[in-house]
Amino acid sequence: MNRVAFSPLDHLSPEISKQADTIAAELIASLNRARDHVLDPARHKLPAGALEQKLARNLAPLKARLRGAAPRPTPVPPAKAHAWPRQGPTREQVLAELDKIWAGDTSILAQGGVRAIASPKLNINKLSCVQDTLEPGKDEMAIGTVATRIRVLDDGTIELVTSSKETALGDFKKDTVATFDPARTIASFDAIETPATLSVHLVLAETDPAGGLQRVLKDLLDGLENRLNGKQLTAIFASATGLVVLVPAAMSITGAITLVVILNFILGMALVVLCAAVVAALILAIAHMFRDEIFATQVTSLSLDAAGGVNGGTVQPIPLRFSRQVAVYDAEFQWQPN
Repeated sequence: MNRVAFSPLDHLSPEISKQADTIAAELIASLNRARDHVLDPARHKLPAGALEQKLARNLAPLKARLRGAAPRPTPVPPAKAHAWPRQGPTREQVLAELDKIWAGDTSILAQGGVRAIASPKLNINKLSCVQDTLEPGKDEMAIGTVATRIRVLDDGTIELVTSSKETALGDFKKDTVATFDPARTIASFDAIETPATLSVHLVLAETDPAGGLQRVLKDLLDGLENRLNGKQLTAIFASATGLVVLVPAAMSITGAITLVVILNFILGMALVVLCAAVVAALILAIAHMFRDEIFATQVTSLSLDAAGGVNGGTVQPIPLRFSRQVAVYDAEFQWQPN
């Protein structure tokens, strides 16, 4: 079985990119309305929507930090081309089965059989400061995570669960190396039923306004869940062609040759890709709004089969580099399946 590191943002189809932009724009518009209300409540009345009300309450203590132009959704990169695998189902077979799903026949997605309960974690093993920021004194580093769990249920609907967490990592200056022994858990998925596809956004930051960003981001993620959770796949993607570009990636990662396994992986990863793109846009919007020293984010993903085994991603150490302006940090992360 070929197990490789996998970044969902490397496999965006045009359909997913368009949908991600649409969802991100809706959520960022809610963020903008809440910010405008906090800065000038008399002029900017809030709509009745619960999301804007929650965002405004969380933004109110951070009023002094709200400034600058309105954040905009970030453009998503085009999908990378993949050669169709020589073995396994043909492109035509996969398209035909996806068209059945689009027509409402989700019987092929029935999981059945053995399932497992798993509690995977993502840990940080090490953080090294190659070059510190321009802030005076030592960098007070923290890492935020946005964890997303995706399952395709027996009826073909999507179960989407998101959570966020923030972990302080200590003070750093140039050439500081912190090795965490034992490794520090930065994201966890407690007692989840498999099969499942997991994704974690990694947000390295030098400053934190009293946890305000975490609260605001949680509200936006709640809005993302409400936007996607429980909806049929036909309501999320425009055509089977938009998903079929993920098949070569799915096969190269899982080593699977059965159509059911491939389709489950594609459908799960498609939602992970969509959520990853939306979350990336939200994080950039918040960073722009608060002008905090937030580094360009990274994403890592893991796929668990029905028995709880790893069939996508890697459990080996994952080295990642974070950079912003002059600052550069190297980190090492590692999935712990159970």
